[in-house]
Amino acid sequence: MRRATWPDGDRPLDPGTSGHDPDTGLLWASSTCDGAPAVHAMTVGHPYGRVLADRLPALFRAYVEDVTERRGCTGVRLPEPGGAGE
Repeated sequence: MRRATWPDGDRPLDPGTSGHDPDTGLLWASSTCDGAPAVHAMTVGHPYGRVLADRLPALFRAYVEDVTERRGCTGVRLPEPGGAGE
């Protein structure tokens, strides 16, 4: 299971959820690949986060769509534009 470091500690990224944490720069999505839950995550290190801020959601969407299409994943759940974690 993928884990993320949050200001209040480390915790898992749950399958079936998606979101964006602007404090850590973490974006995550989920899907089902080969019958198993999958979590897809991306972070961008400082200072690139500032440079890519307005492009990061589109970059992440392209990454997830590419990976899930190549692996034949279903039930893809992407973060809502401008949304926080769900």
